[in-house]
Amino acid sequence: MSHAKIVKMTEDHLDMEALREAGRILRNGGLVAFPTETVYGLGGNALDPEASKKYTRPRDVRQTTRSLSISLSSMRSFRW
Repeated sequence: MSHAKIVKMTEDHLDMEALREAGRILRNGGLVAFPTETVYGLGGNALDPEASKKYTRPRDVRQTTRSLSISLSSMRSFRW
């Protein structure tokens, strides 16, 4: 079973080790929660089918009937 780790950061004080850990989690198919301006987001590697399954499982979302939002760093990142 995985565990949650809460890391507090500001623009002026970034915890680089926590950011590296988040990157490792994402590369290994895990999920990372993060605040946005209005709600918390749940992020994962959209190109990893196992990560997508982990995203739908906690919310009890039927993968065949719901869509997921994907954020890209650039349109060059997009490929079918």
